[in-house]
Amino acid sequence: MTDWFVDWFNSDIYLSLYKHRNDNDARALTDLICGEVEVHKNPTALDLACGAGRHSLLFAKKGFTVTGIDLSENLLAKAKERAVSNNANIEFIQSDLRTLKLNRTFDVTLSLFTSFGYFESRSANFVLLGIAYNHTKPGGYFVLDFFNPEFLKQNLVPISEHIVDGYEIVQKRSIVNDRVVKKIVVSSGTKTWQFSESVQMFSAAELTAGLESVGFQVQKVFGGYGGERFSESFSERILIISKRI
Repeated sequence: MTDWFVDWFNSDIYLSLYKHRNDNDARALTDLICGEVEVHKNPTALDLACGAGRHSLLFAKKGFTVTGIDLSENLLAKAKERAVSNNANIEFIQSDLRTLKLNRTFDVTLSLFTSFGYFESRSANFVLLGIAYNHTKPGGYFVLDFFNPEFLKQNLVPISEHIVDGYEIVQKRSIVNDRVVKKIVVSSGTKTWQFSESVQMFSAAELTAGLESVGFQVQKVFGGYGGERFSESFSERILIISKRI
């Protein structure tokens, strides 16, 4: 399996497709996290796979000194533009998370909006939990926000079509070998581009066990950004707040 996210997340088409992501959800998630973690004065946050920086910015506005990490040069450029336009001093670093090794730790480490599960094997994905542990201060928190596979199975939309910024976009979704696979065909005039997404599915129990195996202690599991109780059958999200003891 190729690293599908390298080209896709660095494309202008990706930014067009997802530019209307719900900022209300991002604010609700940030508020929930900040209400659940206990931090001292001048807290620090590490935003893993920060993308275009919408969560990084919100945490900066909450008083955190934020470092955002992403592989995509294009997304980081947008994140920097967003920070500058909001007068926010945020450090952005281009790096593959699998090789991340900063010489400091953080009060809160974040993996939000399903920025987990991209790699080929379960073990390769769980390596990221160890990396998160190594970058979290003792007594600090790691927050993992992931989709709930049981909810997704019941509500999967096999195909959708829409037009964004002059692009005709067709997305086909399926579940293959315990992964959510999306095939994306983009057309504009005589030009056509094809991209894909492939994300490993993990249950709440698997994620909890993985976190505990690297040394985190799970504090709470929510099923949505409003702080809803997690239900394997009905919750859209798996939001786990864990602590490095």
